[in-house]
Amino acid sequence: MSGLPATRTSGFGIVSVSGRMRVPSPAASTMAVVGMRCPALDLAWKMPGFRRRMAKRVPRDEWLFPNINTGCVLKFNERGEVLETLWDLGGENHPMITSMREHRGHLYLGGIMNNRIGRYRIEGADPGFVQYDRRWRKAVP
Repeated sequence: MSGLPATRTSGFGIVSVSGRMRVPSPAASTMAVVGMRCPALDLAWKMPGFRRRMAKRVPRDEWLFPNINTGCVLKFNERGEVLETLWDLGGENHPMITSMREHRGHLYLGGIMNNRIGRYRIEGADPGFVQYDRRWRKAVP
């Protein structure tokens, strides 16, 4: 590890700084995308001296960051192929999604800086699926 944040590239070439990954239903996994990267940010991450000077000389609100106001969730299969994407490009409802959880046919979206929890109905999802039961290996009725 070179000190860079965890990044992922989807099948569509979306390069991002990832939040949490979940293995919700048996058919697919989901990943929250905290921010979209750009070439200037990628270059800055490769230059520790530049980052050190930036931290010492530039006010924190002017540091280089990924675009964290774009909420996105990727749904992909075990081969890494993107099956579906959910976007909030304007960051109006759910900016900076850092976590999500599938529960009883819905996907719940949350973020560290968000003052709300989003709920998105998943078409074709099992309404009886409870992720905690699967995680703790409880018998599912």
